[in-house]
Amino acid sequence: MSSSARPKVARVTALDRLRSSTQAIVKLPVSGFDATIVPPRIEDCVIAGSIPLPVLQRLAELEAERPGTIPDGDDLAALKMAHGVNDAYVRLAIRELDGEPVEFTPDDVARLPKEDYELVLSYATRAEPLPGKD
Repeated sequence: MSSSARPKVARVTALDRLRSSTQAIVKLPVSGFDATIVPPRIEDCVIAGSIPLPVLQRLAELEAERPGTIPDGDDLAALKMAHGVNDAYVRLAIRELDGEPVEFTPDDVARLPKEDYELVLSYATRAEPLPGKD
């Protein structure tokens, strides 16, 4: 290598910055994993088949009937549907565990400790801003 040759320096592109602004590495409180979280778009959940469109339509109807309320006794089926929606968000949001790419299944989501699930869900649904991204 000649003395005039420069070592290549990795260049950070606008796309790299965009990608990093829409994801965060979060320490899961119970399992201790470092989880890379990327909040999914609801459209992606529907297209992937994770959330059936009729479920979304029924939840929208319930919200219109009683804004801001959680389905109760008569709407237990709706609550179960909403839980499936939440599971889909969590499943699609976790992209890596300790730097290893993962694709969560519904069974994997069911095995998450409650506190880990709730933390991921809060970021996946954008109820909380990603750490360092607000």
